[in-house]
Amino acid sequence: METATFWDCIWETWAETWKSVSRRPSAVVIALAVLLVANFALVALDHMHGPIPLTSASRLLRSVLGLAKSAVTLALPVQVIQQIMLGEHKFRVGSVFGREFWRYLLLGTIIGLAFCAVAFVVIGGSFLVLHASGFGHGGTRLPLVLLSLVVFCLMMFVATRLSLLFCHVALGGTMRWRASWMDTRGYFWRIVISHFLTALPIQICAGCLLFLGGTASRAMGMEVQSYLFAIAYSLYVAVGMTVSAACSCWLYRRFAKTLLNRS
Repeated sequence: METATFWDCIWETWAETWKSVSRRPSAVVIALAVLLVANFALVALDHMHGPIPLTSASRLLRSVLGLAKSAVTLALPVQVIQQIMLGEHKFRVGSVFGREFWRYLLLGTIIGLAFCAVAFVVIGGSFLVLHASGFGHGGTRLPLVLLSLVVFCLMMFVATRLSLLFCHVALGGTMRWRASWMDTRGYFWRIVISHFLTALPIQICAGCLLFLGGTASRAMGMEVQSYLFAIAYSLYVAVGMTVSAACSCWLYRRFAKTLLNRS
């Protein structure tokens, strides 16, 4: 299994994506519909004219729309992972916001908050140290940019080493941090390149759509262009999250050994 090539990853991931969508297209269709409605509403709010466009009602509506988009981007990969890994018979219809969803959300929240805390302490502390050492604002800019790049790369490394946990949690498993770290040892670049190559067709299509949409909508005005970009972005997110979840399943099947010893 470990001798599978990157081409195998791309082919099998897209094949699994097609099977998942063709068997139960409702998950992707509903997610796409929610994203379209939310993004259209946000564009409409951005183009509202009036003396006080940013009212309390508009702020509340923006918050609700943001929560809806976040829920979709979390629920969709969980549903896709369950459909692919559990199969047609074991997959539970109607459990969109079940225990697995909330564990998936908790896992992402923990990792996100940990990364934000580390970035704040390291970069903020470095800024204070450099500023106290006598560097001017211009002198601290380059070191902080380089430090931010290093911190970002380290975060991406840690996130990749823990990436198998998302598929594991979506299937009802517990957060076994050490097991995921052990299972991804030596496979960092394989995981990164697999996700990159699998998503490459989507990136190319998205770039072409943005270029064509931007060229065609110049004569239509900024408002029409914003709606076209909202459509393209919604498609990009829905398809991208589905393919990314399928790629995660492919990697989980091949590398998750310690994780599968004890759920």
